[in-house]
Parts: sequence; structure tokens; C-alpha cells
Amino acid sequence: MGFAIGPQLVNLAKINANLPFFLSGILVLCAWGLVWFLKNEFVGEKAVIRKISFFDSLKRFSEVFKIAWVAMIPPFLYGILETGLNATFPIVGLRNGLDTMLIAVIISSFSVGTILFQVPIGMISDKFGRGKILPLLTGLGAFVFVLTAFVNLPVLFVIFFFVLGILLGSLYSLGLSFMTDLTPIELLPAGNILVGMCFSLGSIIGPSATGMMIGIFGNQIFYFVIAGILLLGCFLLTFGEKKLRAVKKIEI
Repeated sequence: MGFAIGPQLVNLAKINANLPFFLSGILVLCAWGLVWFLKNEFVGEKAVIRKISFFDSLKRFSEVFKIAWVAMIPPFLYGILETGLNATFPIVGLRNGLDTMLIAVIISSFSVGTILFQVPIGMISDKFGRGKILPLLTGLGAFVFVLTAFVNLPVLFVIFFFVLGILLGSLYSLGLSFMTDLTPIELLPAGNILVGMCFSLGSIIGPSATGMMIGIFGNQIFYFVIAGILLLGCFLLTFGEKKLRAVKKIEI
């Protein structure tokens, strides 16, 4: 919801260039104020608290990665995708002559597609399995990104990004669910942290990689770079899913 509304704040720059930043700051302060009303819960006296060490944490992270490495791919891809759309696409859009307001609508349409279809896609993945749905979504997403490179009409941009939101907007949540499917319950805290780290790593790489590529090869390469990364993710997810199936057969 926040990613859908956030880009629209850029339209306030017509009133005052600093207004979007002031409003964002006020919203953050409101959220900060609400935190003070949260109760500070303490662990019960009889609870057994496991001692945590640096090497123990590394061991747990490595165990999670060995078991559920394939589930770390979707959050990583989503980190690249999200920051690429929010940081690099506006530059590409402006260079291609798109209006600032239109760019905000296009980015928001991605988030709207995500919001409307996240639950249905989650239900489908529950039925058929995350390992089968994720390669399909990333493969289709790569195909739509390639098509978007040849779009000129503003309406088509909105439609295509809405479709991309449907296909790719659930990558993080599906990856997290996939991790919980594969990981033993005692390793879930480490798995949650590792998923967040993979997303953050993708968020760092996304703007740098796409920004560098459009600087060298031109604006339209943005779509092909994202499509190529998604296609690579699709192959890795397919390989990982087949490997998991083979391991299950051996265990049986």
C-alpha cells in the first residue's frame, strides 16, 4: 500500500519542491510516535534462553542456506526489481519523454497489481507448491519486461507494469513462505534474517547495476537487464526445485 501511494507524493513538488520531503518526514514522525504506545514485552522468568555467539549464528545461517538456498533467490530478485523500478526507471522514463505524473502512476500500477493479486497467487502456490509457481512467475515476468522495452503508449506502460506487479510483486512473500516450507522450525529465526539480508543485497545491486548499464548502453537496456536477471533466477529456481524433488525421492 505504501509503495502504491508513495510515488504520488512527487506530484506535490509542483506546489513546492520540498513538500514531498516534508510530508514524508511528518509521516515518519507519526509512525515513530505510535511506537511509544507499544508495550515492552519481557521474556518470562522460567523461559529457557539459548546463549548466542557469533560462530553459532554463522553455523545456523550456513545450515539454513544449505537447506533453503533456493528460497533466497526470490527475495534477492525482488530487491533488485524494487530498487530498479524506484531508482532507475524514473530516469529512463524522463529520458524517454514521459511526464513526471505519468511515471508516478506507472510505478503505482505495479504496486496495485501486487496488492490485488498477492492473496490469489499465495493460494495458488499453496495448492501447487512454491517450487513450481516461482519459476513460472519469474519466467513470465522476464518475457513481459522484454515486451515493455518496445512500448511507446503511456496507457500500455500502465497496463504492462500492472501485469508485472501481478507476476513479480509477490516474490518476497513467496520466497519467505518457501523458506518456511523447507527450513526446520528451530532454524526459522535465522532463515527470516537471511531472507532479509538477500533482499537488502538485491536492493544494493539493483540501482548500481541498472544505472551503470543505462549509462553505457542507453535507456532501453534497463528492461533487458532486469529481464536477464529474472531469467537467470528462473533457471536457478527450476534447477533448485528439481534438486529438492530428487532429494525427497531419495529420502522416501
